[in-house]
Amino acid sequence: MEETSQHCLSRLPDNSALKQQKLPAHRLCFTATRVLSVFFTMATFCLCMGSILIVSARSTQAIEINYTRTCANCAKLRETASNFDKECTCSIPFYLSEKMMGNVYMYYKLQGFHQNLYRYIRSRSNRQLVGKDVKAVEDCSPFKTSNNKTPIVPCGAIANSMFNDTIILSYNINSSVQIKVPMLKTGLTWWTDKYIKFQNPSFKNLADEFRGTTKPPNWPNPIYELDKKDPRNNGFLNEDFIVWMRPAAFPTFKKLYGRLNQTHHFIEGLPAGNYSFNITYNILLSVSFWIENLAVGF
Repeated sequence: MEETSQHCLSRLPDNSALKQQKLPAHRLCFTATRVLSVFFTMATFCLCMGSILIVSARSTQAIEINYTRTCANCAKLRETASNFDKECTCSIPFYLSEKMMGNVYMYYKLQGFHQNLYRYIRSRSNRQLVGKDVKAVEDCSPFKTSNNKTPIVPCGAIANSMFNDTIILSYNINSSVQIKVPMLKTGLTWWTDKYIKFQNPSFKNLADEFRGTTKPPNWPNPIYELDKKDPRNNGFLNEDFIVWMRPAAFPTFKKLYGRLNQTHHFIEGLPAGNYSFNITYNILLSVSFWIENLAVGF
């Protein structure tokens, strides 16, 4: 009996303020005045934010053009697998009835493209994309290597299916003069993507850094030739590539394609008038092109 008593005492917690739950504590007292003050403060904040969002949405102009049916001949050409590398172009004229003031953005919109499939999302190499090891293709099935076992860069299903239609917007000053609308291909990505998640192995000579690798099967050019005009927008840092590599949650989605360079005839935005899209068609899905401006931003 005595041994049992000593055994029970040995299992008791120490006689300290922490273990005996004697530490000082503060018990919140929610009075009606405090609760109502917090409630009305949050309501006022949400009302102000909602008003700003409504004003911003109403001041935004948008125009959407679906070129899948218009470029039906190109779509039919692409239905034959042997024609995947053949170039097909089409032109779509349209009229902009009102001037688009301020910042103007161009998007492409895909319908029926499920970027949220688990195997599709997992088919990429983050070690490769941050420039640590361009030949790290272990996680990129089924696009790891070519038929002769050369590592694919960038590897994986996401990179291989990158949107590659080329779209040029032209403005008709008059019946005989047509000029290309200047679009910027930089400033399209999230800051974390551009400076943390994607990095080139070197800024010296990308062709040398990617020697011993090959391009994805569906790409016309290797990774180091995505933007021949701007060396800073090349390789894994190409912004079209970075935008595509962020998977969308739904099968119908928009991704940023470019933003207006406000110079010459377009200092204030897109003037009203006649325009045309000149499209080099490379994709089989239902595709739309979307132009919108943001007159109010925050």
